[in-house]
Amino acid sequence: MTFHDRTQKAEQYFQEIAQLFSSRGYKVVKTGVEVNYSHTHPDLMKLDNDLTAKYFRYHPDGFYIAEKFHQAVYFDAKASDSIEKDAYLIYQKMHSIGLRVLVCIKNKKNEQYHVPIQKICLVSGLETAKRNPLPLDEDGWLAPRLLSPVKYQEWKNKCRGSGTSYRYFDFAQMQKFKLKTK
Repeated sequence: MTFHDRTQKAEQYFQEIAQLFSSRGYKVVKTGVEVNYSHTHPDLMKLDNDLTAKYFRYHPDGFYIAEKFHQAVYFDAKASDSIEKDAYLIYQKMHSIGLRVLVCIKNKKNEQYHVPIQKICLVSGLETAKRNPLPLDEDGWLAPRLLSPVKYQEWKNKCRGSGTSYRYFDFAQMQKFKLKTK
């Protein structure tokens, strides 16, 4: 799946989630922060070690306002079985300052989970690396960019991922957040 295919799939999932929240009477706003900044200041997205730049790059896709509950909640649409390390860490930081962050996941089995960031469960990188040999970064996340240049290019051609460190969601541990489908 190409980057374009992944972004299109994520956009479709965002629209699905927005419709679900809207049907419950919530007001939904698409943030588009990454897209806006990447077009106007592409150099901002390349500041890998800058927390502010990471905040813009990994900002949640949108938020909804539940007026009935006097709450606003950020949410991110993940049409994937995994999450990038930097996205996970940014969402955790947002939560640590009191922001509500919901990760909406549609996995390869087409199951949907809506999980508050503080309840996200991940498969250990070490466990995944036993089945899918990839190097691990210093924090135990799968890190394709640590492969040799030749192996990394082979991995990119096969997986078409971005190469950033990532881990898989542990859906078995998050069953109570699985959406009931009709």
